[in-house]
Amino acid sequence: MFDKVLSLCKNNYEQAKNYCCHKSVLKPCNCEQCLYEGFRNSNQPDDYNCDKKMNCYVLKYGSAYISEIYHYLNTSKILEPYKGQSINVLSLGCGFCPDYFALSQYITDKGLGISLSYYGIDSSEHWKSTRLNFSDIKYGQSDLTNSFSFENSQIIMMNKVFSTIHKHKLHNVFLKNLIAAISTMDKNSVLIFNDVNSIYMGRDDFSKYIDHLFNKGQIRKFYTDNPENEACKGNGSWLHIQDNDIICPIIDISGIDVLREVRQFVFFEYRK
Repeated sequence: MFDKVLSLCKNNYEQAKNYCCHKSVLKPCNCEQCLYEGFRNSNQPDDYNCDKKMNCYVLKYGSAYISEIYHYLNTSKILEPYKGQSINVLSLGCGFCPDYFALSQYITDKGLGISLSYYGIDSSEHWKSTRLNFSDIKYGQSDLTNSFSFENSQIIMMNKVFSTIHKHKLHNVFLKNLIAAISTMDKNSVLIFNDVNSIYMGRDDFSKYIDHLFNKGQIRKFYTDNPENEACKGNGSWLHIQDNDIICPIIDISGIDVLREVRQFVFFEYRK
């Protein structure tokens, strides 16, 4: 399934104009560098405003991104209670829908017989170039600083969206909306936060605002990198996701250094 998305993105990337979002021959485009600078450089905006860059993102990070969610599912066993049921999945900041591919692959591999209905929300229209149409996926375009609800969703996913919101200094507005949405969560539903395992990327701000809304027994925290990593020190209660292999296809393409392992991410799990 994801191999078709990779083929689409490869074709889009190779056919895209050389200068795409820069719109200047004085600054030739290097999408991989743009992605890195947007993520790591505090003075560079972390923007998702270019079709070519989005296709580069999927080609470089997509397989690892899907794999980390898959390994979380395998460690947490969060889907097993829904075996044989139909569930609604809401994805905030869905991008190219890595959670959909991870969920679908895990359900198939484990023979869970779960029927998914997936609804993804993202503010950037540029992800559209990376998506294929599937009957069990629907999309909405919305800024997450607007209000939203978790009603009728059994699984709510937040994949790497908070670090971007945090970098744009919009996290306080988003957290207010999130707290309001948590009050609409159905019984036995689960909110899953997935983001960079760094004390500088908003991880602890999220925990500070949200943890107190749940009882201790309703919260689990997972990490994917080495336990000696700075961001995990002093957190002996965290659960280690040991697998870091890639579980889905990779396409090698000239000019893109594809990520080939899972590393440095956390998952926070909040159960109603």
